[in-house]
Amino acid sequence: MKVMASNKNLPHSANASVDINLLEGVDIAIIQGPLFVPSGEVIVFTLANHTGSNLSYFWNITDGTPDSFHPNLTHSFTNPGTYDISVVIFNIVSDKSNTTTVIVQNKIIGLTMTVQDSAVNTAVPFTLSLSAGTNYTCQLDYNDGTPVLITDNTSMPVGAPLRVTHTYSSTGVYSVIILCENQVSKENATFDLYIQEPITNLELVREGAPTNEQFAIGWTVDSGTEINFTVTFIGQPLSLNPAKTSTYSWESLTLPGKSAAGYPLQITANNRISSANITTTFIIMDKIVNPSLTVDLTNVTTDDLVTFSVNVQKGSDVSVVIQFQDGSPNYSWYTDPPGATWPGPLNLTHYFINGCVCNVKAIISNKAGSFERYVDVLVKVGFSTISWSLPDEAFYLYNPPAYVEFMFTSTTNSTPTNPTVTVDWGDGLQPKTENFVRFGSPGYSHQFDDTLDYIITVTMSNVLGSRTFKHKAIVVEKLVEPLIDLEFPSAPLGEPFNLTFKLFRGDQDNYTTLHWDLGDGSAVRITDRHGEGKYAGDNETVTYTTKRIVTVNVTATAPLNQTVSASRSFDVIDPVLDSYVTVTATPSVPLGSK
Repeated sequence: MKVMASNKNLPHSANASVDINLLEGVDIAIIQGPLFVPSGEVIVFTLANHTGSNLSYFWNITDGTPDSFHPNLTHSFTNPGTYDISVVIFNIVSDKSNTTTVIVQNKIIGLTMTVQDSAVNTAVPFTLSLSAGTNYTCQLDYNDGTPVLITDNTSMPVGAPLRVTHTYSSTGVYSVIILCENQVSKENATFDLYIQEPITNLELVREGAPTNEQFAIGWTVDSGTEINFTVTFIGQPLSLNPAKTSTYSWESLTLPGKSAAGYPLQITANNRISSANITTTFIIMDKIVNPSLTVDLTNVTTDDLVTFSVNVQKGSDVSVVIQFQDGSPNYSWYTDPPGATWPGPLNLTHYFINGCVCNVKAIISNKAGSFERYVDVLVKVGFSTISWSLPDEAFYLYNPPAYVEFMFTSTTNSTPTNPTVTVDWGDGLQPKTENFVRFGSPGYSHQFDDTLDYIITVTMSNVLGSRTFKHKAIVVEKLVEPLIDLEFPSAPLGEPFNLTFKLFRGDQDNYTTLHWDLGDGSAVRITDRHGEGKYAGDNETVTYTTKRIVTVNVTATAPLNQTVSASRSFDVIDPVLDSYVTVTATPSVPLGSK
């Protein structure tokens, strides 16, 4: 700028000049850039258009990195987090500043979903994992109309697989999708999941066919979807007949007839979750013609050997099962090898083990058909196989009363035909008659009310004969309350002394034995008990030769391991004899005298 001054009245003037630098001031400071940024990537932050000349810039970031002095900020964040970015725009005449917030997130990386094809109505396990990412949410869509599973970095942290299960109620192919995202990235994984029925119970419809007739091979399963089959017959693959295919049933194309033999057959079934196979011999056989069953005897006992004969006019691969209906095992027979024809009459013998009108059945069959033939055999049973639980004789304790029990058994488990059974207990009561034999427990039982010997007789009879069983039941009294009675409280030295052994109740004579230990060192004396009735006594006399205290013990023994004892202790003392006693007195004294 230049200024000149002059005087209007005088011819004189002066001037001066100065340089002025004109600057434009800053009007705004607005930072332009994303709010969310990925870690590890270079991001450029710019400033909105603004006025100003000769401007300077100052950038500051709160992540600890050095300040920047460029018009734009170029920066890469190392760690996720929330950071402030500040800028100051200035010259010598003005300045403007501003601050913005940036949220740094790790990008989602390495999303995986692991699952396998599975069965319907079965819990299917899913494994979900991430190798990197922050602040994310994930949605797992099972694609079956059920709610989406939502998870996040808390329930499914990086590096820690999340395992969940889901059950599909219908078969099908489900495109399962998991989508994980945050504000800087997204990633998804998909899997086409096949839900199927497992293959169960793969079976042939027929295991054979008649000779020289067209046939097809059929098979079924109880469950299974989207099944692929490989069928090989005599080493050659077979094709399926579409017209014979249903949900669980399949059939091959029709095959030409073949001669009687066994032919190798293999069926393999697979779907994505299971497999099954059949490896067998498919039998081409002659049909059974005119099967028959005959028997040589129709009215027999259990002691008779009976011959049966099975025959067919024609047939191959025939099996025979005979059911005798008497409780014995079935008889089984079959032709061998596969394809073998009927060799001729099949004869077999049998002893019946039970009485019956036995409707014997023969099942004569092959894969082409099955037949049943019957014959009736009347089997009568005697008593030769029967035994009972009693010996010839036995003791029974009268307690009272006494009880006797027994039962019958059969070595062949056979029941006599129409038996008459009479039981006489031998106690004078009326014998009891029944039309059956009581085998096993509880059998027969009876109460006896006195101590006697009883002869028990059981008589069995039917049209085949009779048999008698006998048993002697010896009912003995129970030994009760033994005691020893003494003639005097003490025994006299050198004089006979009587001891008495008593029982409140007990048998006598040869059924009860007394063992006398008289306490004098002599041998034990053994006698039969003879006392009868309540507290009846048995006496024994002993002479003691030494003065002392003596203990006498008497033991009574009887059948059925009965033993009772009694003891008594007493002194052996000097006796008072007649010679020891002297009486002195006046020969005659008047009445009333002293």
